[in-house]
Amino acid sequence: MFKTSDLVGLDTMSHVAKNTYDMVANDEQRDSFIIPDFVKTMIEKKLLGNKTKAGFYKTDLSPE
Repeated sequence: MFKTSDLVGLDTMSHVAKNTYDMVANDEQRDSFIIPDFVKTMIEKKLLGNKTKAGFYKTDLSPE
């Protein structure tokens, strides 16, 4: 789940989760689509995943 979030971008994942939350008003699992505060903080700090080379995983693309 974390690697997939980094792949698509935490900002994109957050938008999808919010849209899903809004659309499933009567679903008993609705609260599972609430984005945790620490993820919101990551998005504010531009830790968006692969597109910023930092998210749940940090990417170092420099040659060794």
